[in-house]
Amino acid sequence: MIYGDDEPRYAGECGGKAVYVIAAPGGTLEALADARDLESARALASVVRAVVGGKATAEELAAFVPLLADALDRVINVATRGVE
Repeated sequence: MIYGDDEPRYAGECGGKAVYVIAAPGGTLEALADARDLESARALASVVRAVVGGKATAEELAAFVPLLADALDRVINVATRGVE
């Protein structure tokens, strides 16, 4: 059986180990993974705001670009899932 994009998604931790799931669309595990994606994006945004508010160099700021692109992709996937 094939679910979603078959890409494992981070769902949290259990016993000190990272848990990844391939969840059924609209299921509880997908909702959990969506919540983790949004939580991660919020945390990353807070860190970037703190760095930008400080005296960061261009190189330090550039280090966040791949992370921000990944977080944006994840948030877009969560946001558009209900629209498709």
